[in-house]
Amino acid sequence: MENARSSEFLNPKFGRQYVANGLSNIPGAFFVYCSNGEEELLYANKELLKIFECETGEQFLELSEGHFKGLVHPDDIHAARTSIRRQLESGNDNLDHLYYRVITRTGKVKSVVEFGRLFRDPEHGEVFYVFLVDVQSKRQNFDIDKLTGLPGMRSFIESSDIMLKTAEISTGTKDHSLIFFDIANFKYYYINFGVSVGDKILQSVANLLTKYFHNNYIFRFSDDHFVVVTEAEGLEEKIRAFHDAAMELRKDDKILVKAGIFHIGDSKLSPVAACDLAKAACDEVINGEVDYYRFYTDELRKKLERKKYIIDNLDKAISENYIQVYYQSIIRSASGQICGKEALARWNDPNYGLLSPAEFIPQLEEAKLLYKLDLRIVELALADYQTRVDTGEPVINFSVNISRYDFVQCDMVREIADRVKAAGMPPELLTVEITETVQGMDPDFLKEQIRRFHEAGFKVWMDDFGSGFSTLNLLQDFDFDLIKLDIDFMKDFGRNRKNPIILKKLIELADELGVETLAEGVETEEQVRFLKEIGCTKIQGYYFSIPHPFTARTEISKGGEALEYEDYKTIANRIWKTESGKSFAYNQSIDYDYFKLNTYRDIPVPFALYRVILNEKGNEVIDTEYVYVNQKYCEMSGKSRDELVGRRFSEEYPDTGADWFPYCYRAAILGEEINDTIFSRETQLWLNFTIAPTSVQGYCAYTFLNIDRQYKEYELFERAGITDKTILNIVEQLNSRKPYQETMNAILEEIGNVIHPDRLYILETDGKTVNNTFEWCAEGVEPFIDALQNVPYEGYLDVWQEALGDQDSFVIENIESYRENNPQIYEILKMQNITSIIEAPLYDNDRIIGYLGADNYQENEELDTRRMLETVAHFIAKQITNYQLMKQLEFATEHDLLTGVENRYALKRVTANLEKTDSSVGIVFIDLNGLKETNDQLGHKAGDKLIGDSAEFLKRFFGAEAVFRTGGDEFNILLPDMKEETFRETEARFQQELKNSSLNMAVGFEWCPCARNLTASIAAADKKMYRNKAEYYTLHDRRKSNKKKKADT
Repeated sequence: MENARSSEFLNPKFGRQYVANGLSNIPGAFFVYCSNGEEELLYANKELLKIFECETGEQFLELSEGHFKGLVHPDDIHAARTSIRRQLESGNDNLDHLYYRVITRTGKVKSVVEFGRLFRDPEHGEVFYVFLVDVQSKRQNFDIDKLTGLPGMRSFIESSDIMLKTAEISTGTKDHSLIFFDIANFKYYYINFGVSVGDKILQSVANLLTKYFHNNYIFRFSDDHFVVVTEAEGLEEKIRAFHDAAMELRKDDKILVKAGIFHIGDSKLSPVAACDLAKAACDEVINGEVDYYRFYTDELRKKLERKKYIIDNLDKAISENYIQVYYQSIIRSASGQICGKEALARWNDPNYGLLSPAEFIPQLEEAKLLYKLDLRIVELALADYQTRVDTGEPVINFSVNISRYDFVQCDMVREIADRVKAAGMPPELLTVEITETVQGMDPDFLKEQIRRFHEAGFKVWMDDFGSGFSTLNLLQDFDFDLIKLDIDFMKDFGRNRKNPIILKKLIELADELGVETLAEGVETEEQVRFLKEIGCTKIQGYYFSIPHPFTARTEISKGGEALEYEDYKTIANRIWKTESGKSFAYNQSIDYDYFKLNTYRDIPVPFALYRVILNEKGNEVIDTEYVYVNQKYCEMSGKSRDELVGRRFSEEYPDTGADWFPYCYRAAILGEEINDTIFSRETQLWLNFTIAPTSVQGYCAYTFLNIDRQYKEYELFERAGITDKTILNIVEQLNSRKPYQETMNAILEEIGNVIHPDRLYILETDGKTVNNTFEWCAEGVEPFIDALQNVPYEGYLDVWQEALGDQDSFVIENIESYRENNPQIYEILKMQNITSIIEAPLYDNDRIIGYLGADNYQENEELDTRRMLETVAHFIAKQITNYQLMKQLEFATEHDLLTGVENRYALKRVTANLEKTDSSVGIVFIDLNGLKETNDQLGHKAGDKLIGDSAEFLKRFFGAEAVFRTGGDEFNILLPDMKEETFRETEARFQQELKNSSLNMAVGFEWCPCARNLTASIAAADKKMYRNKAEYYTLHDRRKSNKKKKADT
């Protein structure tokens, strides 16, 4: 006992039991203490002493004074006890992730995390069995942002609970806030000034945050996002000072930083959830210069709840007809008649009433669900068309609104065309309105969609023209049939002297381009008269009609005029006319007879002039000839003017003509002007180019802009942001309170839906064998999990560890590259039909405990798959080690560590469950004869061997699950659902095998016909065992007495 106490603390009454149970050898810091009264420490192992820098049990006793309170930092004991109480009040006996600080014998302060469980001990009452983990021993510096020196998102997630407790202690208040900062339009700096400037801005912002929040916790999340945890007092002053300083960082391009604030206070939300709410508040900030911070309030909460309701209930709203179509008439200014109607979405909700489109459309657009609403409005409008046909009402054109995001979610051209065809409506009666936000789309893709709409017979309008930037470029680049002038033009009419001038010029410009115009938001007769005078083709607004459901009633304008319908068959005859009869036909040919090459030479970007060479049918460009190139083009191509002019493109670049010749045909033959972005295989650069027809038939001109650096930097920037958002989504699964198995499977499914592998799996190892513990398979892929159980480590994962080296993960993009260099890996993968693989190791400190692997995954251009898996592997490893700690704790509390069989606590649980049933039970009580004599004569080591041999004998005969060790030399066996006849046969066989063995046991057998009477049957078995033991000692003592008499004689 003294030897034990020299290295660990043991309560005298508990000491023998805990040493016998082998708790001294549990890996990790472990201790036991009473939950009531003085919280007396009953046991502490060597690893716990190490955390407290104690060399002996006496030192530990002196430091802790033998109580739990003596272990915990004085400032944290109240919070620790409160957390314990709250967790127990939840009805669970487990203590999970309990954080507090401790003070070591040398005065160091350490942060620790506790995992515990409450048990009822017959002698000491309720006791806690506790594992303790030294947080500092975990690699907390793993996630430090190299650019700013700030901790990153993973550090925030891992340390958030400790951070808040430490903040409360250091400031003496719980009144803290979490601030989410976002640099507005940060991509602008990366794209226009490059990575180096963008990085300097991030470093400067980080330095300012450190300056103005110097005593607080500061983190850099992904991209341009920062998080600060600070006390609430003086918060707004700090934000204002920081914001003003940030605006001074660059004189010409102000850096605007937005902030969202969540007040933590007594909130029970996790810091991660609080961060999400702070971000939600930040997203509400629009300006960033004047209005630059927002608190998360109850009003915002309701707004977000409404947003969630809209997103969650869209499908129901469609199926239950909460979504309705309203119409607003469109008036042709030349005739004053209704020439069309715009189909508008309305949501008449049973809970919220009539929702404003301004409320639900942005939410659905952000959630990328607007396509469902837009297609539903098409369907409803087509149904109303059929009603008009059936009832003889006037049939006119109607327009529907399409978002840019609709094109991403489905093939909108096909979806609309199919519905129109099924309804039997002429396609020229449907117009598609696309908002000006199309400028954010890939230009070539949008042009193709407009072309397809036209090809299918639909007109295409651009909505909200003038509401954003680059409007004139949109007119130049895209083939719209009509532009709808933004409603703000009418709002400013009569208040801004520039307004009529701008309107007139825009309409004249559209006229010259052959594009119709429509002014919306018209409310007065003066506006109507002005728009007619300047030649606006169509008019729409409350002056004529407010949005209304389908109706057959006559509409009356504010001027008191009844509005008549225009017959759609006569529309084509008037479409280019106004009241004055002026024609808007546009002739875009320019009659120059020669090229002004001096002008081209001075163009500051690469420029080339080509003559196209057609096939025999004249419907395809098969080659081009260089007519002229300027010096910039020569520098870009690396060729001189003499090497190019007069030569064919195919002679210089024989393999890449197919990339360029279709554009040449469209420009030189069809007269199109095209702007696009392409990766040039000739120069190995990303180029933005414009190709246009020239005044000479059969020629075309190109200008090029090298955007290679900006394109790649933007691509990397976007990729990093998407990767971090994906990681956050996956980590949120880990923060859920779902059972361990369900959580791990959910994580694999989440990852699988992102990288689309054949198989995604977790392999765990103890260094000797390998087990596939979790697996996700794509549809149609056979699971492999059963085949990867208890696989020898040698020859499998040791090969992976060698391939890993000092990398954070290893990737094999094609296993054929390993056929010769590493045939061992090649054969392992080939056996499993794997062609490509990525493996991210799972670490417990520096020890590899497994791998997160993906077989035959699809590389996602928008996502850094390797970094995502490496980061997620870090969190998965932590989840596994925490789970294993809890399993060890459960095993230690319900298993006898000397023999491996279950203990009296497990017996009590099993007995309680059986007593609720009518099952029959066979009961065997066993006591080892001669254990005390063995301990006294041969020592405790021999006694432990006798106990172990006896347990093995019982496990072999009855099965390990039936055997319980309930005391030093006592075992119980429970055999549920056993008939009496079988039980008696078992009794006879056991007695015979025991007789043939070297063991000596006192045995009591009792059969219980109904488990509800189990307690009485157990008592009977116990009596029989003691009766048998008494017989043994009576005989044993008699033999000893006879031997003594013979010896005396």
